[in-house]
Amino acid sequence: MIKPEAGSFAFCVLISLFILFAGSTGAMTPTPTPSCIPEWCWLDRDLPETAVPGEAFTVRFNIQGGTASITMVSETVPEGWEILSPEPDYHSGIQYEWYYWITEYTILPPADAEAGTYYFFGETQSYHWCNGNFWRSIGGDFTLEILNGPDLTPTATPSPTPTGENTPLPCQVMTVDIEMPAEIFYPGDPFYCHVTVDNCYPDDSFPDTPLFFILEIYGRFFMGPGFGEYDFYEYDFPAQQMQTFVMIPEFSWPTGLGSSGHACFYSALTTPDRNTLISSVGYKSFRWIE
Repeated sequence: MIKPEAGSFAFCVLISLFILFAGSTGAMTPTPTPSCIPEWCWLDRDLPETAVPGEAFTVRFNIQGGTASITMVSETVPEGWEILSPEPDYHSGIQYEWYYWITEYTILPPADAEAGTYYFFGETQSYHWCNGNFWRSIGGDFTLEILNGPDLTPTATPSPTPTGENTPLPCQVMTVDIEMPAEIFYPGDPFYCHVTVDNCYPDDSFPDTPLFFILEIYGRFFMGPGFGEYDFYEYDFPAQQMQTFVMIPEFSWPTGLGSSGHACFYSALTTPDRNTLISSVGYKSFRWIE
């Protein structure tokens, strides 16, 4: 277990941000009365495992949670990909928004899309009379593969030779996972955040590699360790090693912060120039109730 030097500082900044938002935004709601039970809901994304350049396909959503009503769906798609239907209420670049609940959409990858892994990110807003608006990241699938790229014909894959033993699958991408003790926190509950990076490559090490750890609160983003506008950690990731980082050390959730609609941690690795993802994207959404 690795404890970043800025761990205690991150804890102080984190609490300060929560207090700031509790005192300065209208997104916090009063403590519910016994007759008011908070409700919220969100969407899980269902992606195909693979896609073909220049061929449209359908992305579906499954609703999760309680009896709240979804009032907004926001989706961020890969660069150059186009959502064909339904027509969004707002569109700018790679971001699409609908101000109602959609169950699916049709998307077209560019004809010249190269082979590789492509990422989807999104959020839903739901509303319930008891606790107001609630933001949460879209769950479910968030990656798919374009296997052959443009103008390439599939090649036959030889069948593996039986060895009598379970042969591990080859490493496809480093994984980043975020661990928290719960999704909903009440005063006195333990709170912490760990990030685990698994470099599954047998021969490839990644020295001095940026590790991004991002807190989102109500659409505003704060990057650790300084939790300012732009910041990141930097670590070595040896071949075939799994490392766990204590990003937020454990503490008891304080009183006086009200009840929240949405917050989320994201984490991922990039190339040293910070232009390209080289890992999966870990995310964990949470909220707090008093």
